[in-house]
Amino acid sequence: MLQPAVRQGESIAAAQAYQKQSAIVLGHTMSYIDVGHGRPVVFLHGDIMSSFLWHNVIPYVSAGFRTIAVDLIGAGDSSKIPDSGEGTYSFGLHARYLGALLDTLDLGDEVILVGHDWGANLAFDWAIKNEGRVRGIAFTEALLPPFDWSDWPLLVREPFRYMRSAEGGRDVLDNNYFLHTARDNLMRVLEPAEWAEIERPYAQPGEDRRPTLDWPRSVPFGDDDTPLRAVLEHQAAWLANSAVPKLHLAGVPGGIEAVGGRRRDTIAAFPNLTVGEVAGLHWTPLDDPHVMGEALAAWLAVV
Repeated sequence: MLQPAVRQGESIAAAQAYQKQSAIVLGHTMSYIDVGHGRPVVFLHGDIMSSFLWHNVIPYVSAGFRTIAVDLIGAGDSSKIPDSGEGTYSFGLHARYLGALLDTLDLGDEVILVGHDWGANLAFDWAIKNEGRVRGIAFTEALLPPFDWSDWPLLVREPFRYMRSAEGGRDVLDNNYFLHTARDNLMRVLEPAEWAEIERPYAQPGEDRRPTLDWPRSVPFGDDDTPLRAVLEHQAAWLANSAVPKLHLAGVPGGIEAVGGRRRDTIAAFPNLTVGEVAGLHWTPLDDPHVMGEALAAWLAVV
């Protein structure tokens, strides 16, 4: 295990330091950061975030690797899907756009994936589809089984139940409800400039905020028997049988992968697993970016 060395008092940059590039993917623009040289390391964010999630982690990687951080479709500076509605931003749609983008980037056959939240599951999805091209997978706060309501922290359960209602859906689209709940799942107090960048892609009420509603409504809670539940369970089974090197950037105390929870037991069964502990609730790359970056760099040196 890589031991934690929490240094939350160390300076954390509030401003985005990287210029983005863009590509036309399936008829829409997708934006991404692409810096450094060497084997590619691809960073993937989850709900309500963008490549900005990783901007304080990237410097630990970009000195020795080609470092790519994607804005998923509908997030960051990537395009919104026109005429969107309920269910537009499905896991399958995100996977298609991400796969098409990565196909344009000439990544070669030694790709390393780093994902947070749904970004981790998109990393697993791409790895399963491109198994012979994956050198390693690092992940934090992934959506893995079990999915019983009791396996989710109370800070997750109540907002997610609410967002399944018509009232909750309107609250997300009209008032940015889900984005504002992020404050309850952070240990660090973010600077106003950080919040401004996180909120910028979702400043306009209505369908511009649709991705932040479709993602939480996709989680297969309880006995939800959905195709996506089968996908996520397949990912866990694949990870439990794959020799691909894995790094679990484990939050302490963690959020949806909380210490002592059954999801930690699922992850502990993965072979070829290294664990690096970072201080944080759900938004670990924001809570403890320096220790996360050091853990990544140490793992990348030997993977």
